Amino acid sequence: MSTRVLVDAARPAREAGFDCVRRYLVADVQARFRRRGGDGVGFVFGIQAPAPEIDAAATQQGQPAERLIEGYRQRICARLQGLEVSCDWERTAVSSAADQAAELQNIFTSLFERDLVYRAGASWFFRSGRFAEWSEQGLERLSGWDLAAIEAQRQALDRVDGVELTATLLGAGELVLFTTSPDAVERTEFIALSPRHPNVEAIVGAEALAALGRASGDSPAVQTTLQASLPGVERLLPVVLTPALEERARATASLGVPADDPAAGLIAGHLQKSAGLPFRTHERGSKMRPASRYGLADLAVSRRGAWGTAIPVLHCRACGVVPLSEEARESDSPSPPCPSCGAPAERDPGVLSPDFEAMWGWLLASGGLDAAGSPDGSERLILVSAGDGSRLLHQRIAAAVAAGSGPDPEPEREGTFAVAAVVGRVEVKAPACVGSVDALDGLVAEIGADAVRFALLDAAGPSTVAGVFAHSVRHAERFLAELRDFAEPRLRASGPVESIDPATRLRRRLRAWCRVAEERTSAALERLDGKRATHELALFLRRIEDFEERAAAGGELAAEDRQAVAFALARWAELAEPCVPGIAAELSALAAAPAAMEELAA
Repeated sequence: MSTRVLVDAARPAREAGFDCVRRYLVADVQARFRRRGGDGVGFVFGIQAPAPEIDAAATQQGQPAERLIEGYRQRICARLQGLEVSCDWERTAVSSAADQAAELQNIFTSLFERDLVYRAGASWFFRSGRFAEWSEQGLERLSGWDLAAIEAQRQALDRVDGVELTATLLGAGELVLFTTSPDAVERTEFIALSPRHPNVEAIVGAEALAALGRASGDSPAVQTTLQASLPGVERLLPVVLTPALEERARATASLGVPADDPAAGLIAGHLQKSAGLPFRTHERGSKMRPASRYGLADLAVSRRGAWGTAIPVLHCRACGVVPLSEEARESDSPSPPCPSCGAPAERDPGVLSPDFEAMWGWLLASGGLDAAGSPDGSERLILVSAGDGSRLLHQRIAAAVAAGSGPDPEPEREGTFAVAAVVGRVEVKAPACVGSVDALDGLVAEIGADAVRFALLDAAGPSTVAGVFAHSVRHAERFLAELRDFAEPRLRASGPVESIDPATRLRRRLRAWCRVAEERTSAALERLDGKRATHELALFLRRIEDFEERAAAGGELAAEDRQAVAFALARWAELAEPCVPGIAAELSALAAAPAAMEELAA
């Protein structure tokens, strides 16, 4: 089984704060847990470099953006390495890094050829809306996800229910409209068509789109030459090209009803009225049909900037937008020849956005796209997120597209992610102890990575706010110190123990506790619930101590009882390794070593 663990990327301006550190800790616990189970694990560290913040910092400090990002990467990696986070540090995914540029450009070209990216104005967008219904249906199959992760996606999808109806465009076919107010049809004054409609250029032509680009105001609009007949309206309606109604209407083709929408009223006041006799439609077009629309916005996948991965397309006067060949990408010519007609063409001025790189770069860095989310179960994807529903949806979509699943024409497959969790915000209190993320580095040096890991994991479960208090950290420090004092002499004295002798009722009970602890701890780790896992580990240790106290009541421990304690402590170390790898490794080494002669003599 192959497992990839994906984490919301660190953002340089926040310097890997507590939220980021805790997400990577939860992800590290999952990666270690899966490795222990025999999986091959891809777990990489990623930086998402937001262009405005980086550009501002680069200007202020007088440094190239790439140098700033590299400095951030080194500092954040050092912080996570100090906490024993077990990423594959040689495969770090960094926004706009040159080593991923060619692969990201190949992905963009593939999406362009599949009509999954489009250009609107000077920007490029990914057609997220095409995946909205598929994404919502897939939520029912995400059995391994916590409820907050699923709810965040529902909110991002922002589904509304309404009706569809078909308008007849004179001389231009039919147009499907959507409205949430069926009773508003009779009050319709015009048909609103968004420039983001998938067939907009074929419907209204390039001249209308160019005219809209020159329009100004809060509700830019261009009245086209098209007229439409709408069932229930006894006059022809003008077709208006405008983006002003799309957000409220939740559709790229909708009704312009001035009585219900001030923006529609503003547009209607400048329209020339359509003339002509009433126009009857076919009966099939006059029926309203229940339908739904989604508020999930298409993802902006480009930006303007002096640094980053170039958009790999050319703009040719004769051929339009055409993909750049791999050879032409390496050329420095600002006007390479069009691969279709050979005429000089212009490079696109944009570069890929950090959101696009986050959507695809982590899949690339963690093992490539070939088997991402494979439906045969050989590939498992695990996502640890801050709870941004749009980010969760787009990561699912990226894995589905890479796996060849998703909406038509590709076959639908089962959910791609095996499990995911939202790791909530960390509310930091007690500044003298851990008041800033910089103080965290000193705390690690003072009390050790294991204690800090245990405290952060125990602070709260997934989806909840974590309060990091002084007593939480000190409690973790005391717990692990007491564990070491209790476990080390007993493991040194016992040597390797293969099983618990079940001759007494107490030892049979301890054996059952070992089994229960393994089941409950493993179940918590499966759910990415660090809080529950640390609770089960603490409870398991208390039961081992309780066994020893009962077994020694009124006298010395029998040799079989000492061996039972050593066996249980070795199991504790094995179960605890994902959470506290340092002390777990120490105890496991003691459990595997021959018994020390001085301890046997004592």
